Amino acid sequence: MIYTIVSNPVVEPLTLAEAKLHLKQDFGEDDALISALIKASRLSAENYCDTSFIQTAYKLTLNEFSDLIKLERGKVIGTPVVKYYENGTLVTVPTSEYRVIPTRYGAMIEPVSSWNVPDERTDAVIIEFNVGFGTTADDVPSDIKAAMKLIIGYLYENREDTVKSLPSASEYLLKPYKVFPTC
Repeated sequence: MIYTIVSNPVVEPLTLAEAKLHLKQDFGEDDALISALIKASRLSAENYCDTSFIQTAYKLTLNEFSDLIKLERGKVIGTPVVKYYENGTLVTVPTSEYRVIPTRYGAMIEPVSSWNVPDERTDAVIIEFNVGFGTTADDVPSDIKAAMKLIIGYLYENREDTVKSLPSASEYLLKPYKVFPTC
């Protein structure tokens, strides 16, 4: 089971203006640094939660079908696309032939009757899906944004320090969004 990010988000959950307001900065000298810290704070928070906040495209590669395929990367947006190799040709499974069941940590996919038998190869089954709270910054919960602001503030004030973990208040705010895969 291999998860691959196919495309990253095109916007950040926080704007430069929001981060500068939190930092109480009204000059432009540090804009590039603060912009970099916005991205770093998102990546740190997403790594802690093991999910994506703004819509991110993923691909899950499996060597075979299972009765229940778990997508454990966070809230799934839209309907996943299921494909498999049959006689060397990549075939897309019609959405009418499987069900998507939302879960706390993502979604599960199960066949309506049974899956076809794919070719024997390491990438025999491919699931394409999107994860996130939505496509815009407004879709991201405010407590996640607050945690990101705390991370930005810490990194801005401690530029030379090595951060070994997130600030404790950030962890507290992010904990409800942490994904706990079962496998």
